[in-house]
Amino acid sequence: MNQTVQQFLQWSPRFLSISILLFWLFGMIFVYVSGPYLFPSLLAFVILISAAMMAWKTRVIGGVMYVGLGVLYTIFIALKGLAPVYVLAALPLLVTGILYLGTYFEFEHEVSA
Repeated sequence: MNQTVQQFLQWSPRFLSISILLFWLFGMIFVYVSGPYLFPSLLAFVILISAAMMAWKTRVIGGVMYVGLGVLYTIFIALKGLAPVYVLAALPLLVTGILYLGTYFEFEHEVSA
């Protein structure tokens, strides 16, 4: 595999996870600072930070965590009865998790071959 493609595959999920964290942080600061949803949003931010740290260290665990968070968010939206367009917010989590899992299996396959 080309070195540039390998670097892109390795760094794109990390860039996406940092982007998700920054987006959540700015949304939390500007929307929930003085509201009643501050604690749940802080809890979600801590969960996202732990998923990013685990994914940075171990790609397979982080990938499963991101996919799991995306699926849990989709189930939460479905149970709340919100519009299906809100499910699109789970898309970055799912894509990040799939990219982490893909890079794990790509590099693991390369090492064992």
